[in-house]
Amino acid sequence: KAYTYTVERRASEIENFWQPHFELLNEYQINNRVKLNSALFLVLGNGFFDYDGSWSIFYDDYFRLKANGYDPAKTPNNALIRAMVENKQWGWIPRISIEHDNGRLIAGAEFRKHNSVHWGSINYAENLPAGITKDYRYYYYEGGKNILNVFANERLNLNSKLSLLAEIQLAYHQYKIENEKYVGNNFSVDGLYLNPRVGLNYSMNDNLSSYVSFARVTREPRLKNYYDAAESSAGEIPQFELNSDGSYNYDKPLVNPETMNDLELGALFKKENASLGINLFYMLFNDEIVKKGQVDRFGQPITGNIDQTVHAGLEFTGSFKPHEYIELIFNGSYIQNYIKQGGTYIKYKDNSGNKVIKKLDLKDNRISGFPNLTFNGIINFNYHNLFAQFTAKYVGDFYSDNFDDNLSSYLEKYPGFVDYTDNKVDAYFVANFYASYNLKLSPYFDNVKAFIQVNNIFDNLYAAYAIGKEFFPAAERNLLFGINLGF
Repeated sequence: KAYTYTVERRASEIENFWQPHFELLNEYQINNRVKLNSALFLVLGNGFFDYDGSWSIFYDDYFRLKANGYDPAKTPNNALIRAMVENKQWGWIPRISIEHDNGRLIAGAEFRKHNSVHWGSINYAENLPAGITKDYRYYYYEGGKNILNVFANERLNLNSKLSLLAEIQLAYHQYKIENEKYVGNNFSVDGLYLNPRVGLNYSMNDNLSSYVSFARVTREPRLKNYYDAAESSAGEIPQFELNSDGSYNYDKPLVNPETMNDLELGALFKKENASLGINLFYMLFNDEIVKKGQVDRFGQPITGNIDQTVHAGLEFTGSFKPHEYIELIFNGSYIQNYIKQGGTYIKYKDNSGNKVIKKLDLKDNRISGFPNLTFNGIINFNYHNLFAQFTAKYVGDFYSDNFDDNLSSYLEKYPGFVDYTDNKVDAYFVANFYASYNLKLSPYFDNVKAFIQVNNIFDNLYAAYAIGKEFFPAAERNLLFGINLGF
């Protein structure tokens, strides 16, 4: 039985981005032990994407036309929205490396300043009020991000077998929104984070080594987590506590940075034709930023904090070369990803039809988007000018939200709190093949490479990803071939 999935898109839904990069890289060898590196960069970019906005009719004045005095009897339909962004980013990344008798010290910094302009307009619509042109903006705001990081990394050889790795980073990050049109939610949020890491590596012999490490890392939410200003006309509000007068207290955000404490223990065995590495880890997160089982208008996941989560398991990687021309490479993992403490607020109607808001406890549920089991295998064949590769991947089942296999029981207790009943992405297996042949055709070409690639060889039908009720099917079997000419 064959299945085909198609998604109808308007021909006028396009993306157009332009983003040149400019870099000035310097390296100074001060002496045989000290080296200084410097990177200055500038990134300028602007672009837009036009996307379907026919759903805007389900909102009350989504384009803020009535609020701006336009004919209230005219409601645009079949709209095509243009979302525009203009970016300017520049910075400096210096680094110094010092070799000493028992190891190496690396220290450096990063300064980065990023400014952006965002606006949305109606690129096309039927039933537009008189006077509306493409210059009309139904949202406008300016974003900013300033980063200042300093770090030091020391690798110290304690003796011939034991080495110490120590690293510390001090990071200052600032987000801001300015000049927001219509609503005027202008704010700045900053944070200072200390991220330490320490580890020991022990070499038992030339073939076997082991290590243990601990790291604590803090990651701040995205600007969009604090406030999705582009959707203010649809009801999005800043995620901050309210003052007694109803204004926002921008010193008290409702979304928090996540902090990870990571303990790892591993070993590596390596010989001339084989290697095997095993890593055990336990990661405890406070306020992890996780997917909530919803997507925004661009299909990107909506995220939020969970009080405490755990990611713990085993990772392995290895290789084996049974013949001069053949190499086997593999890696995989078995990981438990679950909510240790935390919940989410849901809305539903009780038996009397009253709207109820309740905090749903998610303790012990699996975290959205994380399979417990994964495996990847590669077979490489390399004979003179001929190269062939077979790859295989297995991904275990996972869930599109944080409700785990409890979704059906939740729906029985709290009817209609979500509008779907299936949240499980089934396990899948997919295999691909690639082959190429190189030859020279002098004096015309220095190198000619012919290649063929077959993806999803067995034409398996599977969902590669899902968020909430949105499942994203992978491509069916497809073939790519071509010729590269080198001059």
